[in-house]
Amino acid sequence: MNTIKYNRGKGKTGIDTEKDLKEWFIKLSPDFVRGQELMDNLSTILEGLDKQVKSNARIHVLKK
Repeated sequence: MNTIKYNRGKGKTGIDTEKDLKEWFIKLSPDFVRGQELMDNLSTILEGLDKQVKSNARIHVLKK
């Protein structure tokens, strides 16, 4: 990482990130079993770090 690379993201938001993610990833619905399993795993990992998953967090998986 350097300042030039860092500044390319200046002024960007999560909305910009979501647009870019769609090219390579599929967003799993929290209602799907696999999405819930992955979210539960993430929650377990974060609990060990005294953190928690934000309520609006979503899991993305790589497109095949």
